[in-house]
Amino acid sequence: MSSMQQGSDIGDRVREAINRALPDRSDASIAAEIGMTPDAFSRSMRGGRAFSTLEIARLGDLLSEDVHWLITGAPDPYRVVFAARHDWDPETMARHVPGRDDDSKTLEAIHLAYTQAQVWLDATQAVEPGEGSPTGPVEPPALPPDPREVRALLGNDFVTTFADRVEDVFGVEVVRIPGLSTDYSFTLGKRRVIVLTAQSNWFRANSSLAHELAHLALGHHDVTTPESADEDAANQFGNELLLPEADMRAIDWQTITEEQLAHKIWEWGVSTKAIRYRLVGLRLPVAPAIWASLDEPTQRVLRRHPNATSTPVTVPPGANLLAVTFAAADPISTRLSRAAERRIPAALIKHHLDGIAEGKINKATLGWLLNTPVEELEVDEPAPPAENSADELIAAFGLAEVN
Repeated sequence: MSSMQQGSDIGDRVREAINRALPDRSDASIAAEIGMTPDAFSRSMRGGRAFSTLEIARLGDLLSEDVHWLITGAPDPYRVVFAARHDWDPETMARHVPGRDDDSKTLEAIHLAYTQAQVWLDATQAVEPGEGSPTGPVEPPALPPDPREVRALLGNDFVTTFADRVEDVFGVEVVRIPGLSTDYSFTLGKRRVIVLTAQSNWFRANSSLAHELAHLALGHHDVTTPESADEDAANQFGNELLLPEADMRAIDWQTITEEQLAHKIWEWGVSTKAIRYRLVGLRLPVAPAIWASLDEPTQRVLRRHPNATSTPVTVPPGANLLAVTFAAADPISTRLSRAAERRIPAALIKHHLDGIAEGKINKATLGWLLNTPVEELEVDEPAPPAENSADELIAAFGLAEVN
């Protein structure tokens, strides 16, 4: 294909993207916004002039389009679109992510970590049959679109180890990083990832994990500008996963005691506010005293009833006895602490370690993932190439030895 034909094809795709994203904008205004003259833009659209890399990148940003597709006509296999948990603004009646710009640097670092791992993994899995390596990507377990089926597969008491259970059962990797304003999910090839902000309120973490799991299960792969129906569907999925309607209706909310309520709050791993909203949505009659308790902070209700959070103490082999004793003495603080911990999926760390060992991935990304200075990382790396001796150089290049 001639370079002019290639340029014309790019121009055709740019035109298609403009018609889709900015149908009412003039070419002159688009050109000005990406730093081009109208004449240069016109010639580039016709194939008479090549778009520069910077111009294509700016067009991709402006049109919210995949730059790889603009250039090649094929989707970028490593492109990531983050789905975010959106806030609802009752004044504007719109959903938005107020901290998205501040989160972008962290999201880009996570994207880089997964892209590096996936590029290395794809190259490894492309080995011919018989050479001891799998061919093609591994198919992840199915993620059902029915929250009741998801709940059944996760098993009893899943909220106590929610992230671990989601990874084990469905192969969905869960990252937990401090400093994010909200929670996200994305796919990269067949890989499915949820990114949570590390914060102490475990009930918020459970709710966010259920919400992002819903986006993945329901195929909402692009909700950066979400349809209200998508967000509503994700909320309904999360509600049914954490607070099943059948369980809610099985309780007599007019006779339940506050201590029994505290047991349920702990068992479900949700907040008092979440239960209140669910009861309103299901239009269940509730005793005034219970409504009053559901207006209080979650931890206040739980701490009034310490028996609600008590669980039998077992000491796994090799466990720290002091840590187990503390967890039994103050299970609320233990949940708070665990929800605030940085969490990087073991699979991602392994892929980086293997890639570093083969000299295919720089260890700086692993340092960021583990929050460890690169110079303190003790990882297996390729040995530096040995320096040739003078005799070896003479032999390799057919030189005569100098006497």
